[in-house]
Amino acid sequence: MAPSLTPPLPSPTTDPAQPAGGSSEAGERRVIRLPIEPGLVCLRGLSPRRLRFEVEYGLERGTTANSFLFEAGTAADGHPVPPVLVHPPGMTYADLFFAALAETVPADAALKVVVGVVNPNRVELLRAMATRWPNLSVVASNAGAKLVRELWEQRRPPAPGAAEPAPLPPLPPIDVVKQEVSRPLAGPLRLRLIPAPTPRWPGALMAFEEHTGLLMSSKFFSAHLCSDAFEESNRSSTEEDRRWFYDCLMAPMARQVDTVVERLEELPIRTIAPFHGPAIAQSWRSLLADYRRWGESQEKASLSVALLFASAYGNTAAIADGLARGVARSGVRVESINCEFAPAEQLIAAIRGCDALLIGSPTLGGHAPTPIVSALGTVLTE
Repeated sequence: MAPSLTPPLPSPTTDPAQPAGGSSEAGERRVIRLPIEPGLVCLRGLSPRRLRFEVEYGLERGTTANSFLFEAGTAADGHPVPPVLVHPPGMTYADLFFAALAETVPADAALKVVVGVVNPNRVELLRAMATRWPNLSVVASNAGAKLVRELWEQRRPPAPGAAEPAPLPPLPPIDVVKQEVSRPLAGPLRLRLIPAPTPRWPGALMAFEEHTGLLMSSKFFSAHLCSDAFEESNRSSTEEDRRWFYDCLMAPMARQVDTVVERLEELPIRTIAPFHGPAIAQSWRSLLADYRRWGESQEKASLSVALLFASAYGNTAAIADGLARGVARSGVRVESINCEFAPAEQLIAAIRGCDALLIGSPTLGGHAPTPIVSALGTVLTE
């Protein structure tokens, strides 16, 4: 039987809106180490204050960013394995995170980084990591690898009068996960990598540690809630926050989310550890059922809107999230489609089956990007 995933950790903060751990400095951001198993530690970034102003942070209870470090060692077959970092945070925690990571991973280590969500902020952090750990390599889904390559050379132009930025590090090797696959870790641990694409996160990649039953679910099942404790104290303590996160980001892509949840129901899970918020050990089955139930309520709506978008830097996607939540609250089903990654047949089916369309686009050089132009052409022909 796999060992328990209940480490001797601090009790949850009684008021999640206050600084984690009861710090007297309200709003103090920090990174803590939470040991889970021998050779496995959670590096948790805590932000007691509201981190950003997107609708998903609207409950204003702070947030966390959960990363998971599997230490270097020897696999069950005797082969050496490097340290593996699952789900790095964004640049908000960079300096604090690097300091915590450096306590275990030396600068010359062949560090592997499993990227569960790929966006400009995450790629910026990977570039900074590649400078500190030059032997770094990246593990990403097929769509995630495409995004990493596209975004690696992109950065904002310097402000007028500012010094030229330092040269970018070379793009690290990318291990592309095209389908579900297992990889050995140190000792008895083994990591199963599960692509979980959605319109909002086309490069989403989950990681499941087979020996302990720990599902590192990336954005799925998250809650923006600041807490030192690795696990939630009980289901009711986080239910509102997880439902809010679902309504803001998951509901507009309920069909794709339901497909992912259906796959997860087949896994021998013992604990779910999302990217944001405390882990779920005692009530994870109920949470999967909640995701199913919440998705069914979306499907029952009599009217539907197809929300087509592309997003160069994440801003258009954030606006799309806000619009989707507003429309969904009126009782209208929303289907979000990222035109850059959606197959043509999905786009056509959504256009034919909806009662209205919303289209969002960035401007690149004064023009809409090709995926949006193609989508508009499809709308006109249909």
